[in-house]
Amino acid sequence: MDKVNLDSLIQREDLDIKETKEAINMTLKDTVSVSDLNKNEFFLTNLFKPDFQRETSEWDYKKILAFIESFINQELIPSIILWRSESGKVFIIDGAHRLSSLIAWINDDYGDGQISNEFYKNSIMNEQLKIAKQTREYINKKIRKYAEYKDALMSTNKYDEDFVKKARNLSGNGIKLQWVNGDVSRAEKSFYNINQQGAIISNIELEIIRSRKTPIAISARAIMRMGSGHKYWSNFSNDKQQSIENLAKEIYNIMFMPKLETPIKTLDLPMCGKHNGSSLSLIYEFVKICYTNNKLSDDADGNKTIECLKEVKKVLYLINTNNKSSLGLHPVIYFYSKSGTFQVSTFYAFSLFVIELDKKSKKNIFIKNRENFEKIIYNNDFLFQFINRKYRSSKKSMEHIKTFLLSILDCLDKGIEQDKVIEHLLKDKKYQYLTKASVNTTNDSSNNNFSSSDKNTIFIKEALNSAPKCSICNGYIHRNAISIDHIKRKEDGGKATIDNGQLTHPYCNTGYKH
Repeated sequence: MDKVNLDSLIQREDLDIKETKEAINMTLKDTVSVSDLNKNEFFLTNLFKPDFQRETSEWDYKKILAFIESFINQELIPSIILWRSESGKVFIIDGAHRLSSLIAWINDDYGDGQISNEFYKNSIMNEQLKIAKQTREYINKKIRKYAEYKDALMSTNKYDEDFVKKARNLSGNGIKLQWVNGDVSRAEKSFYNINQQGAIISNIELEIIRSRKTPIAISARAIMRMGSGHKYWSNFSNDKQQSIENLAKEIYNIMFMPKLETPIKTLDLPMCGKHNGSSLSLIYEFVKICYTNNKLSDDADGNKTIECLKEVKKVLYLINTNNKSSLGLHPVIYFYSKSGTFQVSTFYAFSLFVIELDKKSKKNIFIKNRENFEKIIYNNDFLFQFINRKYRSSKKSMEHIKTFLLSILDCLDKGIEQDKVIEHLLKDKKYQYLTKASVNTTNDSSNNNFSSSDKNTIFIKEALNSAPKCSICNGYIHRNAISIDHIKRKEDGGKATIDNGQLTHPYCNTGYKH
């Protein structure tokens, strides 16, 4: 079920921000009420999330509804945990999703309202808009708009007695607040301790939090939201901020456009699958693959972040763009299973593979053997899944998959026949676990109806039969990496006529051919 993005509803701020203003003496509230959560109320305008906290986008519309219903019905709700800085700013340590759900309902903003539009500078992603609309319709149907509860207090004759009673009770409902005492280190420690309970925060999320001032973390967060949303790079100069945002937007488009629609009815799939709340981990690991310079050191002025983003863009240019360096790897062949499921481990592995081809000047070897290479990886994609399974994570398996891919290419370059390559490699002791017995070739389901996976598999198989191929290497061509080439070169007198044109990959045209 799609998750609802409520990240804009509570502001972000550096937990350790240094303020010059005097400390404010402020009475700490015991509860928070609906009136506190209106857009312009003091409590909400002075409420912040730590800037390192992950996006508030883990709940679907049913979970949001369930919480709002619990609040309306005065059921037991866990306390919200807050901390007040010396300057009087209030930070939420635990309970961002709970409060954001109420804020969304009270302000009619499920990721597409006034608060969200201001936050995202009126550039909200279509997918987010769609989910927000569905959420609003669902919640309003089940429990009615917050505005109707307010109206019921003024126009009691318009509503039934039970609803008016709920509306009257709502004004007195509240959620208990608990406060963390101590300085900023105590607040940050409390955040880690609370949010690690029940494996709420994954290891990679913790890594992103703890490395939040490094160029890799800043770059990943910038890419995640196309350079919009909260500016983790706001301490840098204006020109560097603009550079970061421009680079992040370009990178996002390369990775996630065209948008993935399911069921699959086109081969024009994005490089990195469907963008959602969990994409930050994917982006972060990919940035780490691309940028190896000073990855653990903080970025003080933005130069390292810009350098990092440029390195990411360079690798993406190699993988699948219209840049002259691009090999134009078709996502369906390289990054998805036969059933159209995006494979994180193979995406990482092929990124490493392409980087090595470039560094060791092996791109021409790849082009020469590309047609047979693609046949092998497409027909034997299950092997990569088994490698991933053996090493139990995409992060741990990617180097091993990369090595296996390089071995395939080496076999082809040595003249081993395409249909004999896998058999040859499986004779190696280190690949003994990749036996032909592990192949799952057929689906013996007795179900009379095709599953979604089956439908995707059938479509992809049929569509590939008529998919365009490069006239030079005979590899598949994706819409994001098409070059129009002169069959007879211009320098040899070739004209720009239709009969003298052919489709190629950018690098096949500009590099390999020459």
